[in-house]
Amino acid sequence: MRTALLRPAALAIALSAAACTAPGSGTMSLGTGSAAATLRNAAGETVGTAILSEATVGLLLSGTLTGVPAGTHAIHVHAVGQCTPTFAAAGGHFNPRERRHGFLSPDGHHAGDLPNLHVAAGSGMFELTLPGVRLGGSDGLLDADGAALVVHAGADDYKSDPAGASGDRIACGVIAAR
Repeated sequence: MRTALLRPAALAIALSAAACTAPGSGTMSLGTGSAAATLRNAAGETVGTAILSEATVGLLLSGTLTGVPAGTHAIHVHAVGQCTPTFAAAGGHFNPRERRHGFLSPDGHHAGDLPNLHVAAGSGMFELTLPGVRLGGSDGLLDADGAALVVHAGADDYKSDPAGASGDRIACGVIAAR
């Protein structure tokens, strides 16, 4: 199963060098677009930030989390750019290709599915990729209703539809162009 480890702020890690590489190129080429999200809990307190940068393979997602309970948490891109508590307004996962949820699904996974984050006590940084996802365009995150980044209370099992049995939404940030 895929899991991203949150490291102390000074030690950011990338999940996989291959995930950040354009097929056949050996390097990652950055695009020109970027967006950001400030993650807040239901009390409105800031618990993280994320930057989404366009790359050849899709989007590179870099961020930090603080004040989130220790443990394994699902993180997903949701289809609507609204984060009113309980964060239900963010809708379901970003899924323009209408696939089932989870990396273990034989039918493919939602475009907004991401590996779980393991949060140790304190703060940490993460780097993830969203292959094939763009900020703009007809299937882009920054469409008319936007998109949001959501952290869940539990781990994603990578197979249960629609959200991987990942529990309540505990943090949310609207993704906005920078």
